[in-house]
Amino acid sequence: MALALSGLVSSAAILRGFAGYFTEFAAFPAPLVMLGVLTVLTAAALWGVREAVWAAGLVTLIEVAGLVFVVAAGLPEAMDSPAMITMTAAPPMAGFAAAVTLAFFAFVGFEDIVNMAEEAQRPERTLPIAIGATLGAALVLYGLIAWVSVSAVDPAVLADSPAPLSRVVEQGFGDRAGQALAGVALIAMVNGVLVQVLMASRVLYGMAKRGAGPDWLAAVHPARRTPHLATLVAAGVVAALALAAPLAVLAQGTVFVVLVVFALVNAALIAVKRRGDASDHPHFTAPVWAPAVGLVISLALFVISIIGLFA
Repeated sequence: MALALSGLVSSAAILRGFAGYFTEFAAFPAPLVMLGVLTVLTAAALWGVREAVWAAGLVTLIEVAGLVFVVAAGLPEAMDSPAMITMTAAPPMAGFAAAVTLAFFAFVGFEDIVNMAEEAQRPERTLPIAIGATLGAALVLYGLIAWVSVSAVDPAVLADSPAPLSRVVEQGFGDRAGQALAGVALIAMVNGVLVQVLMASRVLYGMAKRGAGPDWLAAVHPARRTPHLATLVAAGVVAALALAAPLAVLAQGTVFVVLVVFALVNAALIAVKRRGDASDHPHFTAPVWAPAVGLVISLALFVISIIGLFA
């Protein structure tokens, strides 16, 4: 349940961010923007998993193209002014904790791939490859983005900007390019909401199917073969959270819940390995040290996030 909650809270956070960006282009009330976008994405999720995944894949390509565009815009300046990223003093703990929390939030969602195992072929082989490949690609791209951004533009300017990556592109290619990137950011946010709604609905469906939730959540649409009731419940919770809570609260809440989930999952895997794996079907086996390292890192990040909240 905590895993589903993390997806729902993060979806609400992304949805609020989308509304903030969208109002820069058109003067629509933020609640109407959020509800309108969520309605379209819910319809896509209800239509079918193949269609939803294709839509998410297309949006991901657009998102990656936008990030590559940022790197291209800032790379010449970054190569000429590497001194801008030189640290003259240790960062304050509050700032460090805030940066760690934001960085972790950027990587939330890769674990959602496993919730599509029932709808994948040979998940014991394809899912570990998919998670590893996407994490590796994102790590390289995010690292380039961070380096180029703080090297090409004064970090103080980035901190004061509501759209920092647009500032990087504007400095490299002009104002129109910055506006175009803001449009790409909107598309990227839509993708995040769609993926998280898909994940949360599958978790609710799986819980109900195993007797850990109301039976009606396990219902599958007779024509589209999607868990339509679970999807509608997930969308309803996202809408309520997005309308009720500010962006900062939702983002922080997502990090707390996900870190607790990660810690519990790693602890459970340690227990499974100590008891012995009794599964009789093909599956991926993690090395014995992996859950121990994961548990330590998850708890450490949770403590750092708490420090950042009260510092």
